[in-house]
Amino acid sequence: MTSATTEKLADLKSIENWAKNKIYILLQSAPISKLENTNVARFRGWKFKWDNAKVRFGCCNYRTKTISLSRELTERNSEGQAKDTVLHEIAHVLAGSNAGHGPLWKEWAVKVGARPEQYYRADEVKPVDAKWVVKDNFTGEIFAEYVRRPKSRDWSKAWIRGRKNETLGRMVLEKV
Repeated sequence: MTSATTEKLADLKSIENWAKNKIYILLQSAPISKLENTNVARFRGWKFKWDNAKVRFGCCNYRTKTISLSRELTERNSEGQAKDTVLHEIAHVLAGSNAGHGPLWKEWAVKVGARPEQYYRADEVKPVDAKWVVKDNFTGEIFAEYVRRPKSRDWSKAWIRGRKNETLGRMVLEKV
């Protein structure tokens, strides 16, 4: 993890204030000509909130006009990553609900100052600690880690792809 160790960790209150300010500047008060869209009403009324996500950093909800950040991931990572995530979500608003992470979204991401990439690499973000593991019942080898409890299944009848002979009948789900 490179950037989270070199940059100060995010402070929730300062990130919240910064996010609300950015949303206001880039969406609420932006002149029509800057938004490059005649349907300016869709840019108005957006709000910021915290959520309890464990896996994804940010979310843009078009139905509720809400940009949210994971409280837990924000606390664990750098201020720069949190701010970039807010800008990433603002780019989604500007690009529209059908843009995904395609060329139009990338164009808006660059315009608002966000990295035009869909995800952070695993070595860039400190994740939420796993609470569940699937492991070998006999050797203790961990095959998979999960933040949330995986859907019910009979793990004793499951196997790891490419390793069926050595893992079939040995896997168990265990709370960490």
